[in-house]
Amino acid sequence: MLKRNSNIELLRILSMIMIILGHCNIYGNYDITNMNHFFNKFVIGNTYLGNLGVIIFVLTTGYFMIQKEIRIKKVILFELQVLFYSVGIYILFCVISISNFNLKEMIKCFFPIITKQYWFFSVYIIFYLFIPYVNKFILSLNKKDLNIYILMMIICFSIVPTFLSVDFLKNELLQFLLFYSLGAYVNINIDYFKNNKKIKYILLLCIIILLAYTSGLIFLSRYNANLLNKMFFLSYRSSILMIIIAVCLLSIFLSFKNFSSKIINNISSCVFGIYLIHDNPNVRVLLWNNIFNGSKFINSYFLILYMILSVLIIFMISLLIESIRKYTIEKFNIKCLDMISKQYYKIIEKK
Repeated sequence: MLKRNSNIELLRILSMIMIILGHCNIYGNYDITNMNHFFNKFVIGNTYLGNLGVIIFVLTTGYFMIQKEIRIKKVILFELQVLFYSVGIYILFCVISISNFNLKEMIKCFFPIITKQYWFFSVYIIFYLFIPYVNKFILSLNKKDLNIYILMMIICFSIVPTFLSVDFLKNELLQFLLFYSLGAYVNINIDYFKNNKKIKYILLLCIIILLAYTSGLIFLSRYNANLLNKMFFLSYRSSILMIIIAVCLLSIFLSFKNFSSKIINNISSCVFGIYLIHDNPNVRVLLWNNIFNGSKFINSYFLILYMILSVLIIFMISLLIESIRKYTIEKFNIKCLDMISKQYYKIIEKK
């Protein structure tokens, strides 16, 4: 059985930084149409990395979980973690008068999955419950059938929706199935992906294509401003380019010499909490409209520095909050669940 190593944990941390940077790009009020500098447009066009971060996160889940079984305890802890931030942040914001109390909004906070308070969690937790059956299906395939399955998934849920704009094939659960299956495929063919020297050149080629595409659109937008609307065409979650980059990054991190770092592993265990904090619907408005409003930097030479500092500050503060929760609230939750579990098994043994 594969053991977690800090190589992949480091990649997960990187994926969360990408997600925050992507949110900074989307919500930070960086109006690209009002930017005067080519470089600033170039920065905005190439920092739309949230989708890449999502792909990597699900990809690494597939890599790890293909050889494991899901635990109900972990699912419950996931739900308790989301409820803590969903309900807790809303109550806190009402108490300190950032938000006005609304019963309907309060009820929504108690049902974060069905109300999609966090779209990623809603999709991820539902998909997580199907992992045992997805694993059985993937592991039952021979090498030829597995290759055909992966190829069909890529064609149907990446290539076709990307280039033909077929909306009904862009379902988020199907995308997660694709990313998870690719992570599992890397695990099953680990030697090929770890030792393939061509992968770094493929990654470099994909990055060059992405940069060239962005630069070309910015240049051509001088003659047709509407072209800027297609700036992020290659950065969507269904983009074959993003998927190739994600698989290449996973392969490259796997090729590094395995090492174990308690600090990296602890930070990695907090990345989901970091997402829940900074992308909370209430926090999101406060962060990007008030604290890190980037509109005043759209024509500043310090734009990229401002974005980097914004992302790092959000990451570090969220990490601190989640670390405190993890070593207090979560420890208490684990003790309670262990007690309930013991009592349950005692009852079963008696019967």
